[in-house]
Amino acid sequence: MAEPLKIEPGKITVPLPQAGGPPSGETQYDVIAGLVLTSINVGAVNSCMAQAGLPLVQSQDDILAILGAPPAGGGTDAPTNTVLPTITGTPQVGGTLTCNPGTWTGSPGLTYQWRANGTNIASNATSSTYVPIAAQVGKTLDCVVTGTNAQGSITAIAAAVGPVT
Repeated sequence: MAEPLKIEPGKITVPLPQAGGPPSGETQYDVIAGLVLTSINVGAVNSCMAQAGLPLVQSQDDILAILGAPPAGGGTDAPTNTVLPTITGTPQVGGTLTCNPGTWTGSPGLTYQWRANGTNIASNATSSTYVPIAAQVGKTLDCVVTGTNAQGSITAIAAAVGPVT
């Protein structure tokens, strides 16, 4: 098996494929600390791989793996919450509350779940904003933020606000 392609930070020049013929030119992509901008075209890379006698790639994640970089959208470490989420806004019926996610490491994707008195709210409660309804008067509201990447997931909970008026 051929040695993996090693690319140093700087620029990579890739021939542009042309159907049924030789490359139609070339383009350059920035390589920063082992990461290639996500605009890399799999077909263009396969043109280079075929010319070098290397196995073809199937996706941009394959390209990043060749470069020794983590898959797109996934950090190298499991997510960690370093600053807890917070809630802003006034907890009143019809008012808008916003769950600020806090600070995360590991480049996770974030999801939100609003809760009333510690119980998940069933509908319309999975975005970073929430509008309390009359049934929540007298209850406290909090927001659970979950950070997820290829290495795992972790939750962090904002301090409750309320009671809702």
